[in-house]
Amino acid sequence: MTGNNIQADDQQLIDFFSYCAERMSKENNVSDFLFALLKSSSEMIKIFSDFLGTEVQLSRFDIEREFNISNIGRPDFHMRDINGNPLIVEVKLYDTDYHEKYSEIKIYGKKPKISLLLINEPQERPLYECSIKYWSELIGLLGNSTNPLLKAFSNYLEKVINMEKYDAVNMMKPVGLRNLNYMMKDIIRTYKSENEHIKTSNISTNFKEDESGYFYSIKNIENNGYEVWPFFGLVYNDSNEGFIIWIIKKDNEKYYDSISKTWKELCNRPEIKHEYKEDKKFHEYLVRMSDSDQEQFFKSSNIDEQKGILRSFFEMFNNAIEKELLRK
Repeated sequence: MTGNNIQADDQQLIDFFSYCAERMSKENNVSDFLFALLKSSSEMIKIFSDFLGTEVQLSRFDIEREFNISNIGRPDFHMRDINGNPLIVEVKLYDTDYHEKYSEIKIYGKKPKISLLLINEPQERPLYECSIKYWSELIGLLGNSTNPLLKAFSNYLEKVINMEKYDAVNMMKPVGLRNLNYMMKDIIRTYKSENEHIKTSNISTNFKEDESGYFYSIKNIENNGYEVWPFFGLVYNDSNEGFIIWIIKKDNEKYYDSISKTWKELCNRPEIKHEYKEDKKFHEYLVRMSDSDQEQFFKSSNIDEQKGILRSFFEMFNNAIEKELLRK
């Protein structure tokens, strides 16, 4: 490749990974891309070795994906350094399960060095000894590379973990929907429950012809681990146009009925203008943001005001889900 062809091909790589980020953003997707690069790029091996620690030097022949350890689990990566010492790398985005059983791991009689790859500093460190590494550092190392493939992968990671900056939502501009999607994802990702037993994680993209948003998990990690998967997003069909939070009852779990009852009671308060809807035949329940709040959201050009409107709506009905899960 020479001349303009290099730039064109570089942009094609960036575009390719950008589209992948829209549909392939789960932890398994990120791990699979990372594995493929580690197995195929000597420069990626060097960067990742430096990232894990200066004493680590890897070979692509000593990297295994989802290595099965009996009665323990399947860590994302099992590696060996040049001295044959075992290494475990666990990839984390929004999931906060750090697999405490990893404290019991021995591989071929040796206790491995364990590294967790995280977005932010954990609220609570794992009980076992491990090294905490951050995506931002790896993104920086990849971004400094002159290798177009690694730079494009760096761009992919930025999009997946929502490090990319976004502006106020203006739906009259081509980037309007993109900014809105990043804003909604950011609100879910940064939501923190006041109760230590509630975990919000596992954000899953859901872009369709008439809706744009995300499914996510709210789970009570105590006792039986009651869990709900709401959808938070913007729909634009005749029946439910606007911002909604939506759940569908599964497995005859009664706490869905309790959640829907609480939502309905909230929306019946005179000071709350949001709308409650249900379809008892299909066991679907949703709340729709009030017309006045939606009008103010799209009229505003202030990103903080827009985020405040969305966050207030999201937290009001998310908190109601939490309360019902904690009663069980």
